[in-house]
Amino acid sequence: MKRLLAGLLVLVFSSGIAFSQQTPRQVIEETANAILTALDGRHEELRGDREALYDLVDDIMLPRFDLQFAGAYVLGKYRRQATPEQKKRFVTAFYRSLVQRYADGLLEYRQDSVEFLPFKPSTKPTRATVRTVVTLADGTKTPVDYGLRETKQGWKVYDVTIEGISYLQNNRKIVTSEIGKSGLDNLIERLEAGSVKLD
Repeated sequence: MKRLLAGLLVLVFSSGIAFSQQTPRQVIEETANAILTALDGRHEELRGDREALYDLVDDIMLPRFDLQFAGAYVLGKYRRQATPEQKKRFVTAFYRSLVQRYADGLLEYRQDSVEFLPFKPSTKPTRATVRTVVTLADGTKTPVDYGLRETKQGWKVYDVTIEGISYLQNNRKIVTSEIGKSGLDNLIERLEAGSVKLD
């Protein structure tokens, strides 16, 4: 499931299209196609070069990810206690961990693996959910929902929910537990060192 989420996260962050002119569904649909261009002919190269893979993921992920919102949410109640420097370091380390954790999933994406379900408008005008069903290699069908927020730069993804499990909420639980055990500074240092990974 982690490898599935990896590809899904990268899938939705990969487009270079004018985001501000797209609907939430268009963001997901068009980036699903754009990922194929990024992968074209590079699978073996990227499998053998982790840094190149991380750089590629970073390039296509950052523009479409609402990093500040997601980072603040995952930090939870501790963001009120954190200093500006701690917040900055946490968000940076959180993002780096995310990139490295899910880079492998980029290589598993297939064009015909995603079915888009009818779009249902949200009760909140600045929020949207794009619902899909992903077919895994063994034929299993898995419901995947993308949460998006409308920002000044257009719609950005902030959460992915697979089979009812929210990536954002799951990592918030992990972060809350880790900070409760050893403190925020310790968690940041471990994230920076790569000794603790988020799911």
